[in-house]
Amino acid sequence: MVDQLVRRLRKKRKEGCPIIAAHRGTEGGNIIQNTMRSYKNAIVQHAEIIETDIAKSKDDVFYMFHTGQEKKVFGFDCSIESMTSAEITRLKLRNSTFDLVDQRITNFKDLVNELSEETIITVDRSWFYWEQFLNYIVKNNFSNKVIVKAPATSEILELLSKIAPTLNFMAIIKTQNCIDILNKYKKRVNLLGLEIIFDDITSPLASKQFIKQCHNENLFLWVNALNVNDDTILAGGLDDDTSVLVSKDKGWGKLIDRNFDIIQTDWPLLLSDYIKERGEINEKDI
Repeated sequence: MVDQLVRRLRKKRKEGCPIIAAHRGTEGGNIIQNTMRSYKNAIVQHAEIIETDIAKSKDDVFYMFHTGQEKKVFGFDCSIESMTSAEITRLKLRNSTFDLVDQRITNFKDLVNELSEETIITVDRSWFYWEQFLNYIVKNNFSNKVIVKAPATSEILELLSKIAPTLNFMAIIKTQNCIDILNKYKKRVNLLGLEIIFDDITSPLASKQFIKQCHNENLFLWVNALNVNDDTILAGGLDDDTSVLVSKDKGWGKLIDRNFDIIQTDWPLLLSDYIKERGEINEKDI
């Protein structure tokens, strides 16, 4: 039986417009990445999917946190993985102007329980802890509330197939080799779609032919318009920076024209407005 989450995604595809995913929620000002505030802010800005990261405390509590961001978020060098949950919950956070604020990072259970069921939760960077984290999802009956993302490697897919084979899974694909590995596990995992990463729009993985093939297999295609730094290219330069500073048509527009189903961005409201503008223009042209 197709669960409610997948039904919503398919309904959106039929409407002909992409689904907006918010990278680590939407931060800025006094709202900090990967916190409940950032997720609620993303929803206000019309994101339908929130993307989160997972880190595990020393005593095995799962938090919404991107490891390596400790100094930015807490204001000093530390490792969340070497701290207990009691120590973590005492840590106040730093906002965008690096001022200390009375906020805390969010644990995974609170996130799932507090957000509306209308919001789709996609979990990134959890595969480091999958032997524990997948069991945790299954034990707490969270399987129908989340999508997990991970690279398509034999080790990761083997774990998924053994622990949580029915969990909605989005495979991160960078090369044809990833596709070849994934094909061996298609019948053993619940493959919802592919997150495609490409250096150039001429990549075979970004071709209209490949995208059509994936859609024929009922797979959703996720693309990352976000910019994590100057050197990491996730969508062939058709990114947030190009869209916001140069031309939306030359960034997000080209991703929409390729029929990607989900666009992850740091600017959900701007992308939402652009999608509406395109729809209004198309209706006038009919």
